[in-house]
Formats: sequence, structure tokens, C-alpha cells
Amino acid sequence: IDKILWHSSQYYWLKLTLLATILCSLIFITLPEIDLLVAELFFLGDNNFLLRNSMVHNFMDAWVRPSVKYLVMILVTLMALSIFSNGKYIGWSIRSISFIVLTFAVGPGLLVNGILKEFIGRARPKNITEFGGDRLFSPAYFPSDQCAHNCSFVSGDVAFAFAFISFPLLLTGKKKKIGLLVCLLFGKSIAFYRLATGAHFLSDTVIAGLLSILVALICYIVIEERQSLQN
Repeated sequence: IDKILWHSSQYYWLKLTLLATILCSLIFITLPEIDLLVAELFFLGDNNFLLRNSMVHNFMDAWVRPSVKYLVMILVTLMALSIFSNGKYIGWSIRSISFIVLTFAVGPGLLVNGILKEFIGRARPKNITEFGGDRLFSPAYFPSDQCAHNCSFVSGDVAFAFAFISFPLLLTGKKKKIGLLVCLLFGKSIAFYRLATGAHFLSDTVIAGLLSILVALICYIVIEERQSLQN
């Protein structure tokens, strides 16, 4: 089973994503000025960024971001309906539901919001002196005292967006390819939005996306693929 899994499509993408995460991390650690250069592309001066305080920003903060909790509630309800109806109405197996829940809980939940955002302490672009704030810039991964809670590294919004890749992973054929493409485009659009509002550095968004994909692939292999082969 292990040999079959090792050469499976998911293992290939897992190895590729892990390699990309390591390489990107090394680049951002050794060349931290990349974050400042990219953030400067969105900076308009006077502590303002391309989309900060724009209609898009106000709409996202007032309606979209607060509605995430309702989306979670809807998904939990659908999952419960599938479990209690034994897959009659929704058709999601308990194993698949466990995979989705674990992907969001471990990726955006524990790893991103529970650990990295709370313990790295990195200030956001809009808060550092280079862009009109009063905080000091710190490179990715390096613990800092410039932020006490809900800090810049890494992006929780981007991690949450990319975690939706867990849904198309359960599909097959053309639907799976289209679903993966839609999720990747969705994650990239959220990353661009967070960059353009001065809320995150490039490394915050790139590492967040890669970590979410990495967690999703690991959870899929452990819960879905391995179990299917054992059956």
C-alpha cells in the first residue's frame, strides 16, 4: 500500500508543494527586502494602499469577512445532515467530512491562527515605519515584538481561502480539475486583495497558501486515499 501511495498523484503534489514551501521560505528568509519591494508597489503614500478604504475594502470588511462564520455554520449543517441521513441527502461520507474538517482545523485553525499569527509577532505593512506606521519591519519566520495578537505572518484569510481545495480533492476527472483551478484562483484573488490593502506582505500570503495546500494533501492521503486502499 505504501509503495502505491508513494507514487500516487496526491503524493506527487505533496512532494512538489513541500519543495515549493521550503524554497519559498528560504527565499523570503534570505531576501526579506522582497516583501518591502512588493508592498511598495501597492503603497500610495500617506499610510494608504491601493485598495485600503476603497469600496472593495469596505464591502469585504462589512459583509464578506463577517459572513464567513455563517458559511461555516451552513457547511456544518450540511455535514450533520449527511451524517444523520447516512448520505441519503447530501452524499458525503463520514470519512470525507472528517477530511474537510481536519483540513480547516489543522491548516487555517491551528497552524496559522493558533500558532504562527500569535507567536511570530510580525507587524503588518500598513503599521510599519516604511509605510507611515510606527512599527518595525521584521522578516518572515523571525519572532518579533511588533505585534501582540492576530499578526501579519501568515495570512489567515488566504489560508482559509486555499483550504477550500479540500472540496475538489474529493472529486474526480474534469470536475476535479475545474474545482482545483477555481480554488486556486479564489485563493490568489484573496491574496491580491490582502496585499493591496496593506494588510499582508507577499511572504504572508504565499506561505499561507502553500501551508493550507500542504495540510489538505496530507489529510487527504492519511484519511481518504490510505483508507480507500485498505478497504
